[in-house]
Amino acid sequence: NPVLGKDKLKECYASTLKKVELSLPVNYHKALELASEYAKYESDNYEARNYFVLVYISVGVIDDFQETLSLLKGISDLPLTVNMIRVRNMQMEDTNDPALLIKECAASFAKCERQ
Repeated sequence: NPVLGKDKLKECYASTLKKVELSLPVNYHKALELASEYAKYESDNYEARNYFVLVYISVGVIDDFQETLSLLKGISDLPLTVNMIRVRNMQMEDTNDPALLIKECAASFAKCERQ
């Protein structure tokens, strides 16, 4: 179902949190893979009339970093935006930060910039 507005997004997020169990590891690529399948189908069959937004809200650790990176590099031309919101835990040290994904994918993203 479409979510309209930030208040509705917050409401849906709060509702979802009550229905799921949070756990580790933090794997991004499965949800990204599903979202990219929707976006690819849309792009191939409907000339991208719809646009998709995938929002991750996490502590920032990405346990499947390489898989996520590979997938991101291959889907930059789809009608899909991926937002990664990091809720930082100052006690945690991690090397698989969402900012690294942005850095690693910069060239792929630049190719798809709209003029």
